Amino acid sequence: MTCDKPAVALLTFSPPDAKAWLYDLDQSDPTGGIMLCRKHANATVVPMSWQLLDLSLIHISEPTRQEAI
Repeated sequence: MTCDKPAVALLTFSPPDAKAWLYDLDQSDPTGGIMLCRKHANATVVPMSWQLLDLSLIHISEPTRQEAI
C-alpha cells in the first residue's frame, strides 16, 4: 500500500528506548526515518508503553489547497 500525498513529516523511533519522534520534514535530516503525509502523520500511534514525542507543527497546520485535493 502506498500513499500519493506529499510527505510533510518524518517518523523516527528507538525500540530500546520505547520512544518515537515525529518531526516536520524541514526540522530534521530525512534519512533514517519514515516519511509521512499529513493524514498518516496525524494518525500515527505507537505501541502500548511507548512514548510518542510530536515535535511537528503538522497537527495544527491547515493543508494547502493541493494537499486537500
